[in-house]
Amino acid sequence: VNLIRQIVFCFLLPAFMAFSAAAANAATPNKALGCDEGVSPVVIDIDINDGRVVIKNTLDKAALGTLAGLPNTAVARMAQHVAGVTHSLYEQRFRVSVRATQNANGYCVTLKSVKAKIGFSGMNVHVARDYQDGSCQYAAVLAHEHSHVNLNRNVLKGYATYFETVLRAIAGDIGPTRVQVPKDAALQMAETIKTRMEPSFAAFEKAISAVNTAYDSDKEYDRLQAQCATW
Repeated sequence: VNLIRQIVFCFLLPAFMAFSAAAANAATPNKALGCDEGVSPVVIDIDINDGRVVIKNTLDKAALGTLAGLPNTAVARMAQHVAGVTHSLYEQRFRVSVRATQNANGYCVTLKSVKAKIGFSGMNVHVARDYQDGSCQYAAVLAHEHSHVNLNRNVLKGYATYFETVLRAIAGDIGPTRVQVPKDAALQMAETIKTRMEPSFAAFEKAISAVNTAYDSDKEYDRLQAQCATW
């Protein structure tokens, strides 16, 4: 399972976009000549999603060993076996609306608002089914994996303001454009947001990987193994 990018672009074109020819001819002269007057600030609504945690106890150690080799996983290894895995599902959703005003030269399209949902769509915490709920091993592995969940959420919390700052800057930099088909402009604006946000997401994912790798040290595994008599 590679990085899950749930990127959704919804273009909400207001009803007044569909002007009649008569209405277009009635436009004021400055609107007919240009496409840069009266632009309002873009409304930004960003939702930071820390992800719903689902605990699973259905895979054995061998199956978890396979899962542990996939991207976006944090692993608990005991005696050369994988005892637990936290698999994070990243989420980036954007809902874009535009304002389209018809004039003699086509349509003047401006970015009206961006609604973003960023973070985790979920985190699947796996404990090997060799260790059942109520056992010392189950409790120890689950606590370790919950630490990974908390690390992920702490990194996300630290990036929340950064994501909003970058998104506001990108949205504010997208000026009005004159086109014949408003949806074309909306698609281009959405693609611009997606492309220019990529470095921020890449930095976030790198930070997630770094903190989880640091946590899974030999010292942590020794501490975890010492909690139970057998593994």
